[in-house]
Amino acid sequence: MPRIASTQTLAALVCLLFARSATAATFAVNSTGDSSDVSKGNGVCATSSGTCTLRAAIQEANASAEADTIVFALSTGYQRIAVSSPLPTITRPLVIDGATQAGFAGKPLIEIWGKGTVNGAGLAISSGPTTVRRLVVNGFDGPGIYLNGATGVTLERNYVGTNVDGTAAVWNRESGIRLRRADNNVVQYNLISGNAKDSQAYPSGSYTSLGGLEMLDSSDGNLVQGNIIGLDVTGLLRVGNYGRGVAVHASNQNVFRGNVISANYGSGFRIYGEGTGNLVEGNYVGLAMDATLRGVGNFAGVQIRSSGNTARNNVIAGNEDNGVLIFGSGSGEYNITGTASNNLIQSNTIAYNGQNGVGIFDGDGNTVTGNAIWGNRLWGIDVSEYVRFDRTGVAGDTRGNNRAGDDLNVNDVDDLDGGTNDRQNYPVIRWSMFETAGTRLALSLNSEPSSQMAIEFFATPECDDTGYGEAEYPLGSITVPTDAGGDVHFEVVIPNDLRGYYVTTTATNPRGDTSEMSACQVVVP
Repeated sequence: MPRIASTQTLAALVCLLFARSATAATFAVNSTGDSSDVSKGNGVCATSSGTCTLRAAIQEANASAEADTIVFALSTGYQRIAVSSPLPTITRPLVIDGATQAGFAGKPLIEIWGKGTVNGAGLAISSGPTTVRRLVVNGFDGPGIYLNGATGVTLERNYVGTNVDGTAAVWNRESGIRLRRADNNVVQYNLISGNAKDSQAYPSGSYTSLGGLEMLDSSDGNLVQGNIIGLDVTGLLRVGNYGRGVAVHASNQNVFRGNVISANYGSGFRIYGEGTGNLVEGNYVGLAMDATLRGVGNFAGVQIRSSGNTARNNVIAGNEDNGVLIFGSGSGEYNITGTASNNLIQSNTIAYNGQNGVGIFDGDGNTVTGNAIWGNRLWGIDVSEYVRFDRTGVAGDTRGNNRAGDDLNVNDVDDLDGGTNDRQNYPVIRWSMFETAGTRLALSLNSEPSSQMAIEFFATPECDDTGYGEAEYPLGSITVPTDAGGDVHFEVVIPNDLRGYYVTTTATNPRGDTSEMSACQVVVP
């Protein structure tokens, strides 16, 4: 006798059959209205009037178990979607593709506008994998796009904080893009300018992190590449974020590569709050996209207020303050209570900044190597303790974010003075001359006894007005040992004809503390 399935078993089989046959849906937004879906979860995007709004499409997608897609069918050309309250947080995997709008030819045509009054984010996302592309998001009282706890999100080729032409600001009052506890996301090829309007009330509590892009509270392993942050869509003209270009707070192992970050009221980059392992690589910081100085500098270039981060192969030029600024991380905007140690500044071009090329004002083990540094208003490398100045050089002003250090460090016997970067002594070039094999230098260094010291060499057409530096052309390095008395005397031949050039050097001890630049020495025939 055959076994008869129970009612419960048959119901389970029917549910399994439907689950297997479910497919992802595509919701076509055909109305610029802002009404809600009339029957959430029925798989049909429809308001009470039968149209599909962006709000209704997100509501249906959130009710779906599949990774759905939202496309746009709003007549043709540019269309503005004005919302009166925050759109629903995206809680399920989703693709929102503005390039599907008729007439799309590369520039976003779909604008999501918060009217300047909506108290919240333009798009909030808490789930991935989700992709948002080719939208304009502006006019919100919160951030333009907010990734809160989201993983695997891709934001690409959006305009965040500008008009639809990418030429002028249409403010998001907080940051353009905010990541909080959001890991392993990709932010690429976006225009992020004209954000952080609250920061005009500087200094306000919100200024600490607001800007173009902010990462907060252990947002780790994210990739930020190819974005324009602070300029217009051409990458040539100022639009600016009234805050940092990029602010990274207590977040780790993020990569910032190939971005143009200029014309921001605060620093181009600010890494602080004990974040570590962040890589700033191959960016223009303070220049226009065509690599020219067009008066589009940030306040400071790259500001590092934590330990174990790397800035390499960037061009950092034309900024108002220091090109690279390393100093401690405090609990408030101006309280310096922690240290910034073991950071690597490598193979950058650092030029024409309004203070020092590299200012190291706290911590130790900060290594500066392989950089081309010249044309900055103060020292090429300044190693000293923290000093605050306002923009006119008056000490103690509460608006002060300039850090101009003290005068040249004086070499001391056996390098015992300590302080920032152990106030590592710099080498002394005793003489230089050209010969058949190249340029011969005779040098001396007195530093800590019995240590291996890395000596780096540079050439420049002109000596700095101070008589110390510059370092326009890196020439390589060697390692030499100091004796039991802390001394080493040596000669080196650099295989270049440097007649008429000035040569300078730095020293770095085994713990990674780099000195200031030595006095320059002209090469004679």
